[in-house]
Formats: sequence, structure tokens, C-alpha cells
Amino acid sequence: MTNQNQQNNQQNNQQNNQQNNQQNNQQDNQQNRNQQDQQNRNQQNQQNNNNQ
Repeated sequence: MTNQNQQNNQQNNQQNNQQNNQQNNQQDNQQNRNQQDQQNRNQQNQQNNNNQ
């Protein structure tokens, strides 16, 4: 019985880890996109300022 519990725990832990990793990756990706967008806007603003 203890073995079964351990196995179940391991499986649950693995599933939780996978889910957490997936969520973290999605968040990271979104942050990276946001950051890139912001950099692009900053660059565009700089160019606009230089053109004035």
C-alpha cells in the first residue's frame, strides 16, 4: 500500500511539475512578447524624434 501511495505521489508531482512548467513558459513567452513590443515602440519613438 505504501508503495502504491508513493507511486501515486510521484505521478501527481510529475503532473504538477509539467503543468507548472507549461504555465511558466506561457507567462515567459508573453512577457517576452510584451518586452519586444515595448522595445519596438521605443525605437519607433526615437526615430520619430530624430526625424522632427
